[in-house]
Amino acid sequence: MKLEIMQRNKKPYLRLMNTNGLFDTFEVLELTKNKPLSEAESAFDYTMILVRFK
Repeated sequence: MKLEIMQRNKKPYLRLMNTNGLFDTFEVLELTKNKPLSEAESAFDYTMILVRFK
């Protein structure tokens, strides 16, 4: 798998490609930093909202 980050029309996009050359492209709509949890809990640092282009 290969992940590319690119910019088109001043908007960020992610492109995910596999070894067969098939890919999906996603527009990044939002990237939000999450609030830290207590030390006993685990969570992702960021939440990303994407739109898939067909």
